[in-house]
Amino acid sequence: MRLLTAIQERLSSIYALEPRLELSDFVARRSEVPGAPLDRPEQLLVRESDGELELLLVLEDQLVDGTSAKAANLDTFCVCAEGVSHLLYVARAAREDASVSQLELEVQAEVDKFALLLLHARGGLTTSPRGVAGLIGRLFGAFELRRSVVDPEEQTRYAEANRLASAYCRWLAAQFVVTARLEAMIGELRRLYRLRGAGKLAYLSGYRREAGR
Repeated sequence: MRLLTAIQERLSSIYALEPRLELSDFVARRSEVPGAPLDRPEQLLVRESDGELELLLVLEDQLVDGTSAKAANLDTFCVCAEGVSHLLYVARAAREDASVSQLELEVQAEVDKFALLLLHARGGLTTSPRGVAGLIGRLFGAFELRRSVVDPEEQTRYAEANRLASAYCRWLAAQFVVTARLEAMIGELRRLYRLRGAGKLAYLSGYRREAGR
């Protein structure tokens, strides 16, 4: 749980999220959830009961019982970051009585991974062009779907999320990271986080068009 808690604290700090969830109330090991898919390392289960959303983040047992942020490898860190990102985003949307599309959820998780790795998980802000380019390449350039993702609609959604987030994060790097404008970048990240639905996707699509020029 140490890694999950560290990710929650860092995302809450980046996005100024209040109130903070008691993470242990919303996380379960896969072995504790009958019928949980065996082919997904993380999954957010959402159920409506008596007019309220019930959320449960199901993770492989070793991810819940695993190591600290510093000791985690990139794949482990990203799986945990994606799960916590989904949980926090849906919980906030529920408090605002807002709906969330699956594409919106996936794009935000990709941006969250970039922000976490850039600002916290690897020793602070990386400002060298080579370092930032390397991070973007590892996160977005080597995009590859899990073998279990066979549904064409799901494949398209993940690919589109990767394209949108990649273009936006490249823009962030050019505008804020290389010039070490940390506070301005956090302000931009918070602005994006609070956009919802079609407006958020349209906003991100603008950076994708810029990247394609």
